Amino acid sequence: MQWRTVIIGGLAVLLVIGAFQVFGGREEKLAQMSASDGRIALAGAGDTAVAEIDRSARPDVAYHVVLHDVPLAGRLELSCEWVDPSGRVARHNTYRTQVVYKRTWPTHCRQQFGPAAPEGSWHVRLLSGPRVLSSTPFLLR
Repeated sequence: MQWRTVIIGGLAVLLVIGAFQVFGGREEKLAQMSASDGRIALAGAGDTAVAEIDRSARPDVAYHVVLHDVPLAGRLELSCEWVDPSGRVARHNTYRTQVVYKRTWPTHCRQQFGPAAPEGSWHVRLLSGPRVLSSTPFLLR
């Protein structure tokens, strides 16, 4: 009976330590998160990156980014800012990812452009809170 208590107690301690390893220090882990492979693609066209977009076609545009050193076992709160040629944030998307289960995590956000969108050099930024993780320019014609 005493061995059973010791084993159960030991397993409980290991469970608490494991939970702390996964969930503890989340803010520090978010601060260490980085991004790569930021690319603009037309929705439905696969992962083929484009640098120039025709707004007359009313394209649905996706910004694909790969996140690295992502904290596990939670959702990420991310946002994208689509910045027009004048430097104004024309659209701000906020979203939550699925529960993260691996340290490298692909994500994307979307925007649809119409003929009324200003022509010129745009850029899109992926943010975690106020921190910019990735920024990519593109041309809207």
